[in-house]
Amino acid sequence: MRLIIAEKPSMMAPLIRSKCLSEDDHITFTFGIGPWVKSHEKLTFKQIPYTEHSNKTRSFHETLAHREYNSLDKPVHCVRDGKNKPLLTLCLNSEGLLKWMEYLNENLHQYSEIVVVVNNDRRGAHGASQILERLVGELPPVCVILFYSLRETTLADVWSRRHQYNWQQSGFAEKAQEQATKRLFEYWWHANAALVFGECCKKSGLTGDPVITKYELMLMHILASHGGEETPDKLLSIMQQWKGSGKFSDHNIPQYLQAVGSHSSQYEIIKKLTLRGFAENRSQEGEDVLKITPEGARFLSLCHPKTFDPDLPGRLLHWMSTDNIGAMRRYINTVFSRQLRFQRKTSNKMTDSLSNY
Repeated sequence: MRLIIAEKPSMMAPLIRSKCLSEDDHITFTFGIGPWVKSHEKLTFKQIPYTEHSNKTRSFHETLAHREYNSLDKPVHCVRDGKNKPLLTLCLNSEGLLKWMEYLNENLHQYSEIVVVVNNDRRGAHGASQILERLVGELPPVCVILFYSLRETTLADVWSRRHQYNWQQSGFAEKAQEQATKRLFEYWWHANAALVFGECCKKSGLTGDPVITKYELMLMHILASHGGEETPDKLLSIMQQWKGSGKFSDHNIPQYLQAVGSHSSQYEIIKKLTLRGFAENRSQEGEDVLKITPEGARFLSLCHPKTFDPDLPGRLLHWMSTDNIGAMRRYINTVFSRQLRFQRKTSNKMTDSLSNY
């Protein structure tokens, strides 16, 4: 009896058809980036900058509940057997996740091995690690299937050689740690930005919800550097080919990893500029153009010049590869303490100037 940790059901279908699995095997899923995220603390401005650690987590799907209608009301098959028959069906809320882990832990003593079948990247590894670290007790051997084809003949061969790659040797443990470091940065960014940039949005007339992300802020400044207006297609191209100042070009970081956002998120980041009120769509010579609004211009005037960091993608990758939490903490402390002082000083000057009229 084995436990297979897969990224999604479609990834397991060829393995099931190839008859590599036994009926008593258990298959569970990471659902992409992992079922859990850190719970955001409710902070006050006195706590800014905030760079504490928190062990509190919540269901990732609960964070999507306000964006995806009834996303929590649709039970999903969390565990299937080796013939694809559902064994455990739950809603992916906090209560459901607890029952899910209880089920796996109740069966842990029966698993002869754990087989990880996820995409060979940081997201896949981190999703699997979230489940592994919640299994209580001594784990059986953990091996990883490295595959590049879903053809059944190829999978059968790879499956037979699965014991050649354990969790450490496969590089998955390292990838999972890199993603955990990235998640920590995003947690700190969100905690500070919710208050700091939330105040900026309120003062400038922009929508503060959702919280301004690191790459949305970068795109705001990129659009401003292009005269305040640019086509969405051109912005997308700039984001994909971003190199920053070149400071991290000698760190052997692939170009696509230095992009402003991932391929799956870049269009959404551009879209946020108009939804927030930072930019508006205009037709110019028969072409759609994004132009910064007066509210967007006011927001930028409240941003310290050094808050825009052209090297943030490369810098974050460097922190991830070196696990340099200290440098990451100093960065967050510097950026948000400086930004908060600047926006309040600038806002006070604007208020004084208006009162003189």
